[in-house]
Amino acid sequence: MSKRNKGFTLIEVILVIFIIGICSFVVFPTTSKLYERKILESTAQKIQSTLLLAKQLSMDEVNSYCVESIDNGKGFRIRETDLMGKTIFIEKFHPSIKFYFQNNSNHKIVYNHKGMTSYGKFTIMDTKNHKIKIETLIGTGRIIISKIY
Repeated sequence: MSKRNKGFTLIEVILVIFIIGICSFVVFPTTSKLYERKILESTAQKIQSTLLLAKQLSMDEVNSYCVESIDNGKGFRIRETDLMGKTIFIEKFHPSIKFYFQNNSNHKIVYNHKGMTSYGKFTIMDTKNHKIKIETLIGTGRIIISKIY
C-alpha cells in the first residue's frame, strides 16, 4: 500500500492566490467609487439639513439667519445676519469635497424672520469632478438636490 500525503501542492496554492488577486482588482475600484459617491451624497444631505435648520431657527426666533461658505468652500456655517451675529453651527467638509456658490455674489443664503429666502444655487464637487447641484427656491426656501452627474 502506498502512503498518500495530505495537503495542497504548490501549484494549487499559487493558483488560488492568483484567483483571489484577480477578484480583488475587480472589486476594489468599484468600492472606492462607491465610497466617493456616498461622501458626496452625505455632504448634500448635511447641507440640506443645515438649510432646514436655518429656516426653522429664523421662524422660531423671529430673526434672520444665513448659511454661508467658509474657508474658501471647505465648509459652511449658520449664523445670525447681524453685523456681529452669533454663529450657531459650523461644518467642515471631507477633504475631497469643494463647495461653490452660483448666481449669488454674497456667498450665502439668508432666511428672514418668516423663513423665506431668495433664490440660491450652489454646487458641491469631489476630486473626480462628480457634482451635485443644490437650489433653494424664492420665498418658500424649498430645497432641490440634483442627482450626481
